[in-house]
Amino acid sequence: MNISGSDKRWLTVIVLALHVLYLTAFLFLIQSISSLSTLLSLLLIFSCALLYGKWAGFLSGLVVAAFQTGYILYSTGPIPVPSGLAGRLDLLNCALLPLIGLLAGITAEKFSIRNRKLADHVRSLDETNATLVRHLDRYDEAFQDLSLEKVYSRSWDSWTEKDPFGEQIAGVLLSVALIKPPAEKPSRSMTSVHVPEGTAAGVNLSMLMFAMRPDILAILELDGRIVCCNPLLTAILGIDGNDQTGKEISGLLPADDAARVRRNIAGTLKSELDSHERYDIMSADNGFDRILICPQVSLECAGSPIMLIARIADTTLRFAEYGSEGAAEVKSGLSGLASCDLCCIDPDGTITYITNRIAKKISETPESMLHQKLGKFVSKQMAREYRNFISGLSTGACVSADIEMRPCEGRRTIFHLDAYPATGRSGRLLGATILLADVTDVNMIEETLQHRLSMEKLISGISARFISMGVEDLVNEIRQVLQRICEVEDVEEASVEIYQSSRIRNHAKY
Repeated sequence: MNISGSDKRWLTVIVLALHVLYLTAFLFLIQSISSLSTLLSLLLIFSCALLYGKWAGFLSGLVVAAFQTGYILYSTGPIPVPSGLAGRLDLLNCALLPLIGLLAGITAEKFSIRNRKLADHVRSLDETNATLVRHLDRYDEAFQDLSLEKVYSRSWDSWTEKDPFGEQIAGVLLSVALIKPPAEKPSRSMTSVHVPEGTAAGVNLSMLMFAMRPDILAILELDGRIVCCNPLLTAILGIDGNDQTGKEISGLLPADDAARVRRNIAGTLKSELDSHERYDIMSADNGFDRILICPQVSLECAGSPIMLIARIADTTLRFAEYGSEGAAEVKSGLSGLASCDLCCIDPDGTITYITNRIAKKISETPESMLHQKLGKFVSKQMAREYRNFISGLSTGACVSADIEMRPCEGRRTIFHLDAYPATGRSGRLLGATILLADVTDVNMIEETLQHRLSMEKLISGISARFISMGVEDLVNEIRQVLQRICEVEDVEEASVEIYQSSRIRNHAKY
């Protein structure tokens, strides 16, 4: 049995007192071996054996047996042996008491060892449980600290504080990163998008978001005011995205749709936002008759704190309206378009959007090319071809051309342009989206082959003319041939030198 120290001391006192009490009662009251005395002595011995073990039981039985035997021998006087002991079973009973105490103690110890092991195991489990509880308490405190302090990125707060909407856009970014657009997958992951350094945090985050979800036109406050716009989509739609910041989204819609979108936005906080409602986007010509992307938007909720997303309602591209199938890389819709090399121009040919890769090919930056005429960067030799290309946009059909750009650092750059103009209800040109492909190498190979063919034709013609020509006309003919070579080679001067030989008498140079 597992007994504490103070309890064990009290039990020892009680057991000793019971022994004294029993021996006193036997001396003055019982005075003989009887059933009562035997029962009391056994109870006393068993209690010692159970509490203190086999040797305590043996000692208790020995004391009781010795006392009772001594009293019996003293009270009856000397007893002849063996006749006096033969009839005295009382003495045999007394002699068995130490043995009974020893056996009772052995039995008690056998069972108490198992109990002690179980008790030790239980105590060990209790200690382990207490340790786990303490660890859980510490983990709870640590997790609470993590939720209050953003230790996963200590520079995050300072980064988002650079822009008043940085934290809100960050919440939307984390949400849209986990939401697959209805008709397509995100074109690129968060880690594969390059954002120029030195821009505000909100701009960085918004560019990440637009790269992952190219169908998002704008991020809105809960009252419908625009926080930031997708520069590519606004350029295609002919909207100045920077000018729209802080204005209501309803300002981009016709009157009927503006009223509907206000009612829909009002139900956002009541979880009544209808994400299936579509709203037409206005243009300078009362809407769109033809445009590459769907000119309709719908609304979604995202972020923590919650914000609104205005997204293009249909992510497929409308190449069929132009009688074109479109390049393979843009077959996937808006995500494919966002990864292409392209630029957008207004009706006057002013650049409203251009990708970084195209700008780099002509040693420019998107910032230096924005709000500049596209023709400014075209080679002067291609002025007529570029004018024909721009004038063809007014027809509303897809226009294609190979245009050489202005030479830079001794390099030639030739782009194949596929333009998809946006037209209004009355057919007015509103702008164009131009897909560009670098065909410099292909065109230069074609030019080289064409030049070689022209030279071969020229040489063949010269040979035929010289064979049938008289000597008196040879000098004039040589000068005409040199002039022709200058025209073909696009050089200012050409010369030929004739050396003496067995057939040529005089050295000459023309």
